[in-house]
Amino acid sequence: MKYLKYSLFILILTLFVIPMNIKAATLSEFKNELNSLKAKQAENESTKKKTEAEIAQTRKEIDSIMDQIEELNIQIDELNADIEARNQSIDKMKDEIASIVHYYQVTTVQNMYYEYVFNADSYTDFIYRFAITEQLSDYREKTINEYNRLIEENKKKVEEISAKKVELSKLEAQAKQKYDSLNGQLTGITTAGVSLKDEIAEMEKKINTYQNTYKCSDTEEISACVYRYNHPNVTKTTKGNHNITVASSSGFYLPISYWTKTYPFLHHDKGFDLSTPEGQEVHPVADGIVSEVWHHYKCGGNMIWIVHNVNGKKYTSAYYHLKSYNVKIGDSVSHNDVIGLSGGIAKGNSYNNYDGCTTGPHLHLQLANGWYDPNSLFAGSYSGYYTFDNNSFNPVNVINF
Repeated sequence: MKYLKYSLFILILTLFVIPMNIKAATLSEFKNELNSLKAKQAENESTKKKTEAEIAQTRKEIDSIMDQIEELNIQIDELNADIEARNQSIDKMKDEIASIVHYYQVTTVQNMYYEYVFNADSYTDFIYRFAITEQLSDYREKTINEYNRLIEENKKKVEEISAKKVELSKLEAQAKQKYDSLNGQLTGITTAGVSLKDEIAEMEKKINTYQNTYKCSDTEEISACVYRYNHPNVTKTTKGNHNITVASSSGFYLPISYWTKTYPFLHHDKGFDLSTPEGQEVHPVADGIVSEVWHHYKCGGNMIWIVHNVNGKKYTSAYYHLKSYNVKIGDSVSHNDVIGLSGGIAKGNSYNNYDGCTTGPHLHLQLANGWYDPNSLFAGSYSGYYTFDNNSFNPVNVINF
């Protein structure tokens, strides 16, 4: 789990590429975003209703097709019964035709035919017998024709019903496929609707807080009015109250909002000291992850190192002589977060009984190329403090003090 956690930190860190000339969001921008979310929600509801109507219509089509298939099955049963009855008639006709054929086979001898007709007792009997032979001939022809007609009719009905059943089965499959597809779409639309509803509720809550609690105006930067709310007694001066929410062109931010003097670190030109009263809020110079924390170090006091990815490049920032701190190794921090309070007063004064390298309240800030990572949280980092020190450069090169 430890390695998984650090892997996630690495992923988060790669996203912290600060855009140049960033501008904080205003209440008006939040309201515009809320209106956009509500428009999307309305569009989502309209799409949902249309999809539900299509699903209902498709369900009706499926029911209609199923009714037709059921009716067809009844017709098939009736036709089977009819075919059975016709088969019985056909079997009977076969017997009759066999008798007729037998008779004609017998009467094909001319003498026998004549014998039957001319052995009449009278002229009337002669006419009767002649008529009988003609009727038998007609009956034979009609019977054979009816036999052939019934066979052909049964065959045609079976073919028609079979074709109709295949057609209905295809329509049923298509309708069910459409029904399943629409249901899948509806699930996605409903899920999106729930998400939009949550986003709208969260945005409304945020706007309400900024508007009613922090008293932000529509055009005021949110960070500015929140800072004003949290620091009601700060007096603005020419030297102090710098805007830490505006990035420099290189993508770095100021670490504190108030100082009276800046000067290079006395031991080498790679560090930078800001003279500031004890207890000032200290912020990261960019979004990043805490890679190291030293507590009550004998020369530096409370110290924090944070690794960053700014405009695609790796950096490490360090903050020394802190009176207190509220982060730990592995924490993800934003440039707006407070990571500690400034200290740096001389040893033996107030709280300071451990940091012997200070002569007055100030913040020591240091920046280095690459990631200083003694805890091996990230790949491609270095663990030696002296490597960090050697990679350091003057913060004024990238931060507008």
